[in-house]
Amino acid sequence: MIIQSFPHQNSIYQIGHKLASMINYKEKVAKVLVSTLLTNRKQDKNYYFQ
Repeated sequence: MIIQSFPHQNSIYQIGHKLASMINYKEKVAKVLVSTLLTNRKQDKNYYFQ
């Protein structure tokens, strides 16, 4: 009987790839949210000072 102590190399690669893509996605969402917030805030200032 063979007892495997570590997951298969492919599984580790797939898990790592999935985690990296999730982090990348969260960073992209954060950048879009901050950009949108700053753009809206800039437009609000222009509206009030016209």
